[in-house]
Amino acid sequence: FDLNRRFAQIRGGPPAGAGEPFMAFEESLPLLVDLIRGASSLNSRQAVHLDLTESDGVALVLDRGTEREHRAIIAGLGRGACVLKGAGDNLSCKAFMMDNPAVGSQYRMAPEPLQAASNMWQVGLVFSKMCLGSYATDSLAADGQLVADRGADGEVDQAERTRIQHRVRDEFDLSKVSGFHELSQKYPDAAKLLSGMLEKDPDKRWTPSEALVETAKVMASYGIEVPPPHESLLVDKKPEPRTPGELHPI
Repeated sequence: FDLNRRFAQIRGGPPAGAGEPFMAFEESLPLLVDLIRGASSLNSRQAVHLDLTESDGVALVLDRGTEREHRAIIAGLGRGACVLKGAGDNLSCKAFMMDNPAVGSQYRMAPEPLQAASNMWQVGLVFSKMCLGSYATDSLAADGQLVADRGADGEVDQAERTRIQHRVRDEFDLSKVSGFHELSQKYPDAAKLLSGMLEKDPDKRWTPSEALVETAKVMASYGIEVPPPHESLLVDKKPEPRTPGELHPI
């Protein structure tokens, strides 16, 4: 599912090196549309993806309609997503995270208690990987360690999870991310899209609908058509049987 390697295979060359964008900005826009629609589909199902990355939670597939255009879909939902129980209620996701400490790369997760808006944060991070060559929040992780430390019992300390979440909330500054200034000079539209999706306040962060409108405007300015919805925005996995009322991944 590694987009970097997949695009290298398509082009017949080596994958981009660390910190190098692996596709042109214009090339990334149709895939961004696919991911935004995938986030909208997750939101409609009251689900939050916990580990959306270009090498794990995103797949690149051939469009069956054209057999030539490649489309992005959100995958890894079996253990990589949880269901929100009721509007504004993130307790079920919190319980899922406590029961499944191995799920999620904490420095790449949204800086707020998990909610529907968290999906767009992760889409923004994948887009930053496409444009900048690295995830915008990775510089906050000490020695590249993206997951919380585990205790002697092998479990992740929930206080450590919270500490990381607060660090992303308090210290993340998109304008200071390596390569962002250069990107904003060359592609101001890319900087605008990233800023809207990586807004730390979930109430101000773009919704999928807002992000889709803004992305469509940018594509129009480049003469690029917005691709039609893909037949399968999500790669689903049947949930394992659970006791009634127990949280389950979708």
